[in-house]
Amino acid sequence: MRTIQLSALALVLGMTTVACSGKADSGDSGAVGEGEGEGEGEGEGVGDLSGFSGLAVEGLDCLIAWDMAGTQCSGCDLGWDTSMSVSSSNSCDGTENTTGVFALENGAAYWGNDYWGAATYGGGAVAWASNGYTAGGNGGYYYSGTASY
Repeated sequence: MRTIQLSALALVLGMTTVACSGKADSGDSGAVGEGEGEGEGEGEGVGDLSGFSGLAVEGLDCLIAWDMAGTQCSGCDLGWDTSMSVSSSNSCDGTENTTGVFALENGAAYWGNDYWGAATYGGGAVAWASNGYTAGGNGGYYYSGTASY
């Protein structure tokens, strides 16, 4: 079994993370524990989104990294039409710019319909991270990021 150190991701994000084993964490199904971040941010003023998102892919020795910028989407409480530009922190070949909706709901962060991890948000700031690797079509993924809004 291969272990990937996520210390580079921790340095980029300025957060503390731990090394994750190179297998999908069956405990991270996308469900968020009761009360975990729930209700935070509701009813607060929402501005433009600006931040950073990192992605480690099981089996790759590189970091996929994007700079995020977005405006609140129509009809969204905590959702933004977001452009993700390849960051100077990116170390994976083939990473491309992309667009989509980044949203916060019930203590979790989502990109479109994809669960990106448990999120803590309120007061115009958000931080999110997967609990180990989440299972995906091409293996496991570890998402992490921070943004202000």
